[in-house]
Amino acid sequence: MSENLDNEQKNLFFEAIEKLKKEKTIKKADYQMYFFQLIESLGFKGNKYQIKVNSEFSRDYINNNYKELIEKTMFSSNKHSLEVIVDSKLKQNNKQNKIKKDNKNDIENSTLNKDYKFDNFIVGTSNNFAFYASQSISKNPGGHSNPFLIYGGVGLGKTHLLHSIGNEIEKNFKDKKIKYVRSSVLYEDILNFVRNASKNNDPKPFYYEYKNYDVLLIDDIHTFQKKDFTQEEIFKLYNYMFDNKKQIVLTCDRPISELKDFQERLKSRFGSGLNVDISPPDYETRLVILQNKLKIFNKSMKLNVKIKDEVLELIANNINTNIRDLEGSLKTIMMYSDLIKEEITYEMAKEKLKDMFTKEANNKIDVNLIIRETANYFNISIADIKGKTRNKNVVIPRQMAMYIATELTELSTTELGNEFDRNHSTIISSRDKIISRIKVEPNLEKSYNKIVNKIKEEIVNN
Repeated sequence: MSENLDNEQKNLFFEAIEKLKKEKTIKKADYQMYFFQLIESLGFKGNKYQIKVNSEFSRDYINNNYKELIEKTMFSSNKHSLEVIVDSKLKQNNKQNKIKKDNKNDIENSTLNKDYKFDNFIVGTSNNFAFYASQSISKNPGGHSNPFLIYGGVGLGKTHLLHSIGNEIEKNFKDKKIKYVRSSVLYEDILNFVRNASKNNDPKPFYYEYKNYDVLLIDDIHTFQKKDFTQEEIFKLYNYMFDNKKQIVLTCDRPISELKDFQERLKSRFGSGLNVDISPPDYETRLVILQNKLKIFNKSMKLNVKIKDEVLELIANNINTNIRDLEGSLKTIMMYSDLIKEEITYEMAKEKLKDMFTKEANNKIDVNLIIRETANYFNISIADIKGKTRNKNVVIPRQMAMYIATELTELSTTELGNEFDRNHSTIISSRDKIISRIKVEPNLEKSYNKIVNKIKEEIVNN
């Protein structure tokens, strides 16, 4: 950040983002994905306030979804506007990556995130097996550990390891062609291919689109649940890659055996290689991560913020879900420290992060605990709540459990649908029905409060 840029101007954008975040106008996922990746606030150039981001995708996403909202928050009149630009160095790197397709390492290798490497991955007891297995895969792609699956919750480093494998293979095997793809992108690729093949009367199977790759890295395969046609095409793609000794690496948010509405033969294929899990980091690892991220964030955000060990220990003690939440807490107090020009004390950090710490406590609530306590309260079985009966004595408790789950967990309605063996629309409908009934039925509201209190007692006692 420019030395001549005064602090008030420098922080104008960040203050607006924090305000929108508190108002929940910016989605949590978008805040983590796009605004945490902001490289620099450049300040005013004429009537335009410029910010610099690290990719054209981030620029386009912010422009399409948040530009007007941010402008209204930042500026009192329409004389000023926000301009999102891409780091010129990154643009230059992207140009250099655009080499001809007949070169040994074709353009698709540029889908790898070069910032994700083995040497900047923090290893602890919760992820050491996954880390060392990933290193082994990168030394012998297509060998005995094929396919290789990494599973675990969000924000634990699965994607970091996935890109690290690709980057290491690219470095050591110059002739290998590597494809990293998110499941959502692969899904769109399949649909577009089928549409075009049908229109052009092209009989080639989808896997021909990927046949030139030696390494295939697929992120978040759990999103293929309930997508029968897509699973069929992935099954064919898997067989082609495996039969030709091409390395397949996958990530998932749960063990393969727990995937629902997923072809058994595909489960069998994915589970036939090496499957390793990543758990939430322990206290020591969380502390090391915070110490490391403090240095990285100071450098990337052009800051010189000092955080006392006792403050880092406070965060490590209270945030134990995943690395993204640790980063979010750390960035919050770093930006606050830079804003007020004071070193953050223990008490200041405790007050500033109290909402995150409270949310962390709620994150410990498991859906099965909600189902169990709801069933106990209404004197029915867990099987009743997860079953299909339409008996009124069961339907209301079932809807109540779904409503409580939307209130006390961070799971999406789609994820909750999987937990209750329903689709996401049923979760939404049940939630809305209970909300409406609570407004006119005081006894139902009392039932809700008693169940929630019982759930929280269980958390505290355990």
